[in-house]
This record gives sequence, C-alpha cells and structure tokens, in this order.
Amino acid sequence: MKLAHAMWVIRKSVAFNAPASKTPTWELNLNIRGGLGFCCRREACSREKHFKRNKTMANTHKRLKGRRPTINAFYSITLCCDFRKPLFANYLNARLIARELTVFSKSNSLNTICFVIMPDHIHWLLQLNRNPKLSNLVRKFKNITTYRFNKYNGTYGKIWQSNYYDHKIRDDEDLIAQARYIVANPLRAGLVNNISKYPYWNCVYL
Repeated sequence: MKLAHAMWVIRKSVAFNAPASKTPTWELNLNIRGGLGFCCRREACSREKHFKRNKTMANTHKRLKGRRPTINAFYSITLCCDFRKPLFANYLNARLIARELTVFSKSNSLNTICFVIMPDHIHWLLQLNRNPKLSNLVRKFKNITTYRFNKYNGTYGKIWQSNYYDHKIRDDEDLIAQARYIVANPLRAGLVNNISKYPYWNCVYL
C-alpha cells in the first residue's frame, strides 16, 4: 500500500457542525487521489451497535490462530476498558492515555495513522514497522498504560479487557473506511456536535 504520494486536503465546503435536531452518523471522506472531508449519514453504525450488545471482545487467541502479522501492514485496533467502565470520561485520564499512546508509538517504531480516546474504549489505526508481532505490542501497551493509570490515580488492578479487536487493512479503500469510522466516533456517539471540540483524537492527515 503506497501512501507516500497520496494527497490529503480538507474540502472547505464541508460543514463540521452536526444539526441540533438529531444526532447523525458522520463520515470522514478520505480520498487518496483527491481530498478529505466530513459528510452526514443517517444510518446507524453496525459496529457501534455490536460493541453495545457485546460487553467483552471475542477470544483474541482463537481469532488470531494461524495468522501472521507482517511488517508495514496496517491494523485497526479496538481496546475496551475492563467491564466497559468509563475510565476515560475523566479528561485527565483520557489525556494520560493519549500521551502514552503517542510516546509508545515513537518508542516502538509504529506509525500511528489516527486514534480516538472514547470514555470506555479506544480506537487505534497503526502501521507496523519493525516488530510484526502485533499481540506483543498490544500487551506491552496495556501493561504500560495500566501502570501509568494506576500510579496517577492511586489505584490498582487491570483497566483493560484481556482480549482486543483488530482488523488487518486489506487495501486503500479499507484504510479510508477505518479512518472514517475512527475519527467520527465522538460525533456518532453524541459526545460533541463538532469534531474540533473533542480533544482526544488525532489523525496525521488532519
């Protein structure tokens, strides 16, 4: 997947504010050859419904059996708080996780394409560079953030579910869909009606 020559620009004609009458589903339009922007879709997101119905992730080890992560591959990862507790509804905790994610990416030679910290889970779109063992990286990230979180809050115990969800990006179209889904999460959840008002997300193309 060659993204070096891709052009990512913001279409100024696209409105970022959601209508006050109804909380819509927003999509981030990313076009590798064209541009970027937000558009509104009324249909509910099936993946968001899936997470609401299922409080725990599927068994990661069974799902990953026989699959080998590769260098330079892109992955979309979802990590949920233990028992879906809204640990990151506290802005200090959300800021801590966002900072640790940035530091972790640099120290482990990962390309973080985008991420969003939601009250009870995080979405993370990344590219593996040096270490193709995704499960080891996720485990390491969980351990580090659990330690930092507990130290900061004076607590103890786990903060993450044992399992996690990951999706290997198949092509450019899939990359666009995953980035769209991740960035639009706060809008879709009704946390804000303007993406610029939500502080706990980042995307390298914005």
